[in-house]
Amino acid sequence: ELCKHSKTSIDALPTIISKAVALSNENKRTQSIESAVQAAQTTLGVYPKRGVVWTIIKELVWIKSYFRRHKDKDILEMPLMTDPKHLLSMQLLSQIISSAMQNGRVMEWLVAMVKSIRVTIKHGVCEHAALAFTFLGLLTFIQGDSKGAIRFANLATSILQRTNGESTKGFVYVVCPATIFRWSKSAVFCIDYMHRGYHAAMGCGDIESGSVAFFAANAHAYYDGYPMHDLYKACGLLENEMKLYKVDVNKQLLLQFTNGLSMLLGQKPIDWGKFEHFGDTNWSITESDEVLDEKELLYPLIYGLSFRILISMLFSK
Repeated sequence: ELCKHSKTSIDALPTIISKAVALSNENKRTQSIESAVQAAQTTLGVYPKRGVVWTIIKELVWIKSYFRRHKDKDILEMPLMTDPKHLLSMQLLSQIISSAMQNGRVMEWLVAMVKSIRVTIKHGVCEHAALAFTFLGLLTFIQGDSKGAIRFANLATSILQRTNGESTKGFVYVVCPATIFRWSKSAVFCIDYMHRGYHAAMGCGDIESGSVAFFAANAHAYYDGYPMHDLYKACGLLENEMKLYKVDVNKQLLLQFTNGLSMLLGQKPIDWGKFEHFGDTNWSITESDEVLDEKELLYPLIYGLSFRILISMLFSK
């Protein structure tokens, strides 16, 4: 309704972005992505309507060439972005990146990432550029270039410092330590990074990024051998916080993790009948009989299956 009364399509963008954020917070990430992509295509023209794969390849070749010829200071010394339209473009593309990443929509976050970097180099730096460079670092790491990945991760954190950015710090401070710094920094360093991301995200009302950061810190502490009793209590605090804010974002992810911990701690009996009859709607290790949409719940699916395998292995099943 607000969009209908906007004088121009650009005036409607803050409302569209808010809607995309709200949908993502409700675990409706597919709708969130589609809404944001449509606005990026029709209103801003920063997202291709066709030829997505070709766009990704072309832009990545250009980006790689640019950074072979330029130093990091060339980005950091760029003027700050001030044009409202470009700032809205970066905010919208940033929302696509975060939602698509959590939903396993690789093409969408790749397109949004390369377009964000293109806009940054052309029009200046803003805090949302940090998220794009974080994911460029992630892609570079996946391609086997750990040195390049660290370069882009450090560039992302430097951009946050330059712009006093808080709204994207939650995701930047999760992805960098979880995927890039983890192989060169200590567990304490990475987990502290994630906690800082949690506080920054919650401080600016980004509950989705905040919950991801808090959960990621606990998950990495679990894999690094921290006491499970402490992690189980911490997950309870996050669950209570989500209830307080009345949001369902990452609810199933947390449920899979806490139920897995409670079974390993002996606080909850294991339903072997459910474990041994795996099916498309029976991957969860929670008590819920809810039929879950795997497109919306990629990471809960991974954790549910991981704990199923681990518990079965430990108890010789």
